[in-house]
Amino acid sequence: MAGFQPDLVHPCSPLVPQWRDAELIQAIDTSRLQHWSTVFPALTTLPGTQFDGEQWFMPFGWGRTSVTYRTDLFEWGEEVSYGLLWDERYAGQMAVFDFVDETAFTAAIYAGVDPCNMSDDELDMVMDLLTEQKELMRFYVVSQSDITQAMAAGEMVAALTWNSGVADLKEQGLPVRMMLPKEGVETWC
Repeated sequence: MAGFQPDLVHPCSPLVPQWRDAELIQAIDTSRLQHWSTVFPALTTLPGTQFDGEQWFMPFGWGRTSVTYRTDLFEWGEEVSYGLLWDERYAGQMAVFDFVDETAFTAAIYAGVDPCNMSDDELDMVMDLLTEQKELMRFYVVSQSDITQAMAAGEMVAALTWNSGVADLKEQGLPVRMMLPKEGVETWC
């Protein structure tokens, strides 16, 4: 390995197998971690984070991705669904991340397919949904703060966010909620 060699890195849990196979990370000696026993067991045993009895991942952050909406600007229908992000009534008033592991995952979940195990036909279906959605978005964002600032300014009705975005907006006194869509909520670590 050439160049910068950090002591700590912060991959999301699904990337651990690739980083391990590429020899970018090493196993973690959890006996050296004073509070390891207090971490939720579900987070210490995530799929793909343990190999041959060794721990290769330590959860640092944990949250969910869903649609956050302004309750004063959005007319709720009968069905709570990711379909809101394809609702033409709100064209130009919505945003999503420009990350494949957020926006494409959400489109896959909305389409009813496993975002981690798509066939070529399912991937084509997700790409079609994303192409359709593109015309409805105000913009694609690269950071949570881009979303929260635009929502706080009233430029957007709804956006794909992390749960921290809802907390930030509520702290500012804005009327927002995070959707619990019928399709399920993406969680991450």
